[in-house]
Amino acid sequence: MTSELVIDVKEKDISIALLEDKSLVEYQTESRSASFSVGNIYVAKIRKIMPGLNASFVDVGYERDAFLHYLDLGNKYPSYEKYLKQLLSDNHKIYPFEKALRLPDLKKDGSIASVLNKEDEVLVQIVKEPISTKGPRLTSDLSFAGRFIVLMPFHDKVSVSTKIKSSAERSRLKQIVQSVKPKNIGVIIRTVAEGCQGEELQAEMRLLRNGRMCSREFTTRRNGHSSFMRRQAVPWHCCATSLTRHTRQYMSMTAVFTKRYASTYRS
Repeated sequence: MTSELVIDVKEKDISIALLEDKSLVEYQTESRSASFSVGNIYVAKIRKIMPGLNASFVDVGYERDAFLHYLDLGNKYPSYEKYLKQLLSDNHKIYPFEKALRLPDLKKDGSIASVLNKEDEVLVQIVKEPISTKGPRLTSDLSFAGRFIVLMPFHDKVSVSTKIKSSAERSRLKQIVQSVKPKNIGVIIRTVAEGCQGEELQAEMRLLRNGRMCSREFTTRRNGHSSFMRRQAVPWHCCATSLTRHTRQYMSMTAVFTKRYASTYRS
């Protein structure tokens, strides 16, 4: 199969088309001035607890505080809380998630006031861009998405997209991922992984672990407080993309999978 990434750069917008065997399978367009933050991960500070909403408002550096509901903490929040405390107390040294301590799950019917306090620092990921008078929507259940798989720290389960109907193929993919999956990492196998070879899945697993889950950096964002942001290489299926992110991801994948893909760039 031959894949082509066609990029059309205009004065005000950028269009990106993904072709497979000359057939259009993905098309996106965005303003050249657009700036996206969905998927970014920060160490953020709790600004206000709202018991009535069972939620909190969180400072991630935007004009308006972000929103974090109790249910969006995720059941693995105690493990993330422990991991963050270790991170902040040990000169910001980064530990792989697979070596971190897993704690019992958070109760689903709990109260935000019993878990968080004002000025607490939390590890969060943006899941929805700010709109109008509202700040971003957050989660503390982190995920790292690639083209074929999604990694979820502090989980163990391997799940396969329900759109892959063949039981033999589902079993094959699950067996491959189970054999290379690190400890403390759950995996979701995406629909586009159908037919993938083991080396392709292993290569993306390494890319996600090494490029996204280990290479962290502390940075300063807008209002001057320290934040923890992953260097992002968003896959081309996402809506919140940019030309740079698309190109970086595409070049990374074609460098690994040259036997399967041939690439064409045009601007």
